[in-house]
Amino acid sequence: SDGTIKSRIPKKEGCKNIIKKRIIKDLNKGYSIDKMIVPLIDIVHDRIMLETFRGCTRGCRFCQAGMIYRPVREKTVNTLMEYADKLLKNTGYDEISLTSLSICDYSDLKKLIFGLIEKYKGDKVGISLPSLRIDSFSVELINEIQKVRKTGLTFAPEAGTQRMRDIINKGVCEEDLINSVTCAFESGWSKIKLYFMIGLPLETMDDVAGISDLAYEVVDSYYKVPKDKRKKGLSVTVSTSSFVPKPFTPFQWDAQDKIDTLMEKQYFLKDKI
Repeated sequence: SDGTIKSRIPKKEGCKNIIKKRIIKDLNKGYSIDKMIVPLIDIVHDRIMLETFRGCTRGCRFCQAGMIYRPVREKTVNTLMEYADKLLKNTGYDEISLTSLSICDYSDLKKLIFGLIEKYKGDKVGISLPSLRIDSFSVELINEIQKVRKTGLTFAPEAGTQRMRDIINKGVCEEDLINSVTCAFESGWSKIKLYFMIGLPLETMDDVAGISDLAYEVVDSYYKVPKDKRKKGLSVTVSTSSFVPKPFTPFQWDAQDKIDTLMEKQYFLKDKI
């Protein structure tokens, strides 16, 4: 009655009750898809997804993927260039998204980006990155990417206060974020998106209010940049998702906020913004 599983019985004779996890030690020798299904409708990630490496060493306490896909294993630049070529020819896409759990931690990111841009600049193939870690943001790389196609930048502070970021082991501070967005504003960006989570363990309403406070700090940093350096049309988007406890993470036994509580926090944040 409490949801506990009483027993597990294999459906086929000879199958083991406990399945041992298998790890591909060398991703360059593992199977990678080079013929994607291209949908006939608009989808969210309507582009080539090129996995650069698997695993993460950051240890954010809410992140299941960061825990279960260890150890970190990278694909070489040569392997990625080869798959990019095949995927572009087989799909007709004109954008490549470099994916991983923390893309800025890929050891050869600069070489990969410069290589892709140099090879496909004549075809106007755009290169995009997912949300960026604040403490490893590189204006040089982003400037290179935007030579082909200019887009917004996405950062993931995850929580609005340092207390909350320490609890989830995010490992970044407000100063890191402000320095990163200031560099971006000075380099001609005016569209910034910020990712946060609400409903995290030990969260208070002060932590939720901190999301709004941090967003306004980002706005203030834009206006501190001289007018002749910054681009017009500031846009700071705050995106929040609700925390869901995941198995195999340090937060797996923490309760999820009830819907009423999450709604209260969401409305509170909307009023603050």
